[in-house]
Amino acid sequence: MSASDTSYICPKIDTYLKATKGTIWTVEAKRIGSVIVDCCVWIRSDDCPDEEISLPLIGQYVLGLIAWIQTLRWSSRELKRLKVELYLSPHKKVWCPAMTTTIDRCHMNSGETSFYEKEAAAAIKIWRREDYAKVLIHELLHAFDWDRLVPVQVRHNVKTKVHEAEAVVEALANVFQCLLFSKGDPVLFHKNRLIERDHALAIALELSSRTWTTRETHVREYCLLKAALLCTEETFSRFWSWLSSKDERTAQHTWAELRDFCEDELRNVVFMLRQKQTTGKSTCVSLRLVSLSLSLSPSRIFF
Repeated sequence: MSASDTSYICPKIDTYLKATKGTIWTVEAKRIGSVIVDCCVWIRSDDCPDEEISLPLIGQYVLGLIAWIQTLRWSSRELKRLKVELYLSPHKKVWCPAMTTTIDRCHMNSGETSFYEKEAAAAIKIWRREDYAKVLIHELLHAFDWDRLVPVQVRHNVKTKVHEAEAVVEALANVFQCLLFSKGDPVLFHKNRLIERDHALAIALELSSRTWTTRETHVREYCLLKAALLCTEETFSRFWSWLSSKDERTAQHTWAELRDFCEDELRNVVFMLRQKQTTGKSTCVSLRLVSLSLSLSPSRIFF
């Protein structure tokens, strides 16, 4: 989530982080490509007693990912300074419809990116460990301004802006994580991508079967429009072709056509899945937007 004046961190998690002592790894003023990076990784070890933890390896994953994202075509060259704060708290993204029909930042958000235009700087803050690897990709795409490929929408004569770039960034975070996890194996990449597609469709199916409202976050973009971009081989192919647009102006002008096609396809897919549904609705829904996960001791093999 790209942020401005409003923080998207859940107040309960914010209070936990301020009141809890943990182990920390830091690096300051390290030049990576054209960006000066400050980074810290924090965790309370007794939150995950059964997992091996290597903060230095997590830190190297962060730094390696920053280096890689910079090499990608649409990454802006304007960013000069970047601060990354990774707080690996145990709080998970779970929504229980029986308790509330509203989905908000406590159910949905795991990170945010703030911008400081005068300094050409950005600050990323991530506060859940359950999907930190994917969320970091998502926030780095914000920091390097991939949002500019999608025009900001205003719908239904409402002043509230609809940030459809969130769907693009979220879908790409899934695809890029699959790419990294596949370690160059195209067969494994395809397998991982289908796992993430099915996971996205499961969440879309859950939401389409329920009554819900949202505030403080972007459920449609994170869960539904993102799923639409990935839901069939045709939508994924068109999405990938759109990313190969001649320039960002072309991408902006062709976005609406891509979006409308993919949303129509998602409606068809969800309809067919609903016909096959045999089980009742679960009590609570995990809104974790990734299926594949990275351990707390990530391998250096990624970079």
